[in-house]
Amino acid sequence: MTVSTRNEVGKRGRRISLLFALTLGAACGGSGDATYPGLGPVVTGTGGSSSTGTGGSAGHHQDAGSEASVDLPDALTTGGDAGPDSGTTLQSPGLCNPAATWASLDRIDSIAPTTFAQLGGVSGDELSLAYTSTTGDAYVADRASMTTAFDAAARINDVSLSLAVDRVALSPTGMTVVAVAADRHSFVSFERADRGQPWVIGAGLEFTALRMRPEGGAEIHHPVFGGDKRSLFFVQIAFGKATVYESRWDSGQQAWGMASGVGNAELDSPDLVHLRRPTGASADGHTLFFFDEVSGLERAAWRDSPTAPFVFFANIGAFVEATPSPGCDTLYHQRVDDTGIRVFLAD
Repeated sequence: MTVSTRNEVGKRGRRISLLFALTLGAACGGSGDATYPGLGPVVTGTGGSSSTGTGGSAGHHQDAGSEASVDLPDALTTGGDAGPDSGTTLQSPGLCNPAATWASLDRIDSIAPTTFAQLGGVSGDELSLAYTSTTGDAYVADRASMTTAFDAAARINDVSLSLAVDRVALSPTGMTVVAVAADRHSFVSFERADRGQPWVIGAGLEFTALRMRPEGGAEIHHPVFGGDKRSLFFVQIAFGKATVYESRWDSGQQAWGMASGVGNAELDSPDLVHLRRPTGASADGHTLFFFDEVSGLERAAWRDSPTAPFVFFANIGAFVEATPSPGCDTLYHQRVDDTGIRVFLAD
């Protein structure tokens, strides 16, 4: 296939990447990583080598230019998509533009279809990508720069450890992966000290408040890290109902706090066959991407701050498992082509 570079077809300015670096630094502060489970310092992408390699996204640079600002849309009022929140005004959409339109671009050829089944997430510097196989095994692929191919993906769970057939969540720094235990009552974490270092299973103490009780058939599904490093989204199924929950990181306890439902019918699943499940979140904590199995479309929800309720919803399109880049100017997603299930970029 012919690969078009993002520099040729990109619709959004690369200056957003610099804004991401500034926003993340302000949000996390100097001690953010020290109180976050298994994460080292955040490194924003620099573009690295100018070579294109044999796969990946050719020309995929984070050229921030000299500007450290981004034009945001005016205040938005929810419309027909917003359901029960119709009439609520969104004052601060943040990095992700609710009016943006997306077109699928490059296929990331270096993520081979051999073991790939479901995209899990992409690190904040876009140098690591996590996914699961049809058997639920978790894989992570790394690359040296955004202009080179991903190395062969490595399975991070031992053959003796079975996981639920589900997605995995990849932390923004690419050093922690969170999976769902086979019984779906708890999370399992994997950590590494740096890229190229071995993955080890975590103690899991940070998830004590998120263990599901078997009563009522309570189960965990579809974990997603917030791009701001302070939220963990997932679907909880209990008493015949599937609801999107969010847990916030408690720096004092160094653990994930008690989760609560996001409290919006737009994110509630109508039944257990057609789920509305999170797939990615923006770096500023304003936007949650989710796949709506009712409509068969990727959608997104906006809020005015990382702790505010979601009040605005919009259709994104046929971009399954979409997760945004740091500047929210690119989506990583998956689709089926004549070679199998593959990872693509949209701009």
